[in-house]
Order: sequence, then C-alpha cells, then structure tokens
Amino acid sequence: MRIEIAIVALIAASACDRIPDNSQLKGVYAGQGRDALCLVAPMGSEKLGAGIVTYGSGDNNCTLTGEVRTAEGAIAFYADHDDACHFALNQESEALVLPQQIPASCSYYCGPGASLAGKRFEKREGASRPADFAGDPLC
Repeated sequence: MRIEIAIVALIAASACDRIPDNSQLKGVYAGQGRDALCLVAPMGSEKLGAGIVTYGSGDNNCTLTGEVRTAEGAIAFYADHDDACHFALNQESEALVLPQQIPASCSYYCGPGASLAGKRFEKREGASRPADFAGDPLC
C-alpha cells in the first residue's frame, strides 16, 4: 500500500515538473465584444497552447491557434504550422495586449475588415473560450 502511494506521488510530482514556467498565464481572456484568447497547458505537455479570435464587421474575424512561448521575460505567440506568423504579447497586469504591428503573414488568418493589431484581452474567470466560426473551440 505504501509503495503504491509513493508511486502515485512520484508520478504526480513529475507531471507538475513538466508544466511550463509560463503556466501562470493559463486561462481565458476576454476582449472587446466577441474577441477572446485562451491559453492552456495540457497535462503532460511542455507547451502552452493558445487560441485567438478577433472580430471586425459582422462575422468577419481573425482566427488563430498556436502556442505561447516565454524567454527572458518576453512572451510571444507562434501560429500553428506557420513559422512566419508570430508576434510579441505584452503583459499588463492581468491583461495581454497584441502589438500594433502584426506580421503581414498573419493576415492570412483574417477575413476582410478584421484585424489582430492592438487587441487587448483581460483575464477573466468564467469567460467564454474562443471558438472558430463553426463554433469549434480553439483551445
């Protein structure tokens, strides 16, 4: 019985060791209107998954999934399967703010009139997770 408890404790400790240093960023962030951002660290993963949706006029939107990486105090978003689409995230207390200048390669993920530039997201308990146009969750 004691051996089983020790094994369970050891497994739990090693799973916690794999949670990234940026795990304090985990959560759902609400933007203006229907804009939303989420950051999740799946159990056993060293990556912090991310999903972003921002809206322009009507249902035109920008929808991205990827991961967030931290290094030397900087936070950056990297789009899935697109090395050219990445940008810094500025942390302001409990908020994440996208830069005013987003790489042109990221415009592929945006419909007409929708933009990522300068969007602000506040961390909120109970906020709705971002979803794509079909309603599928981004993270």
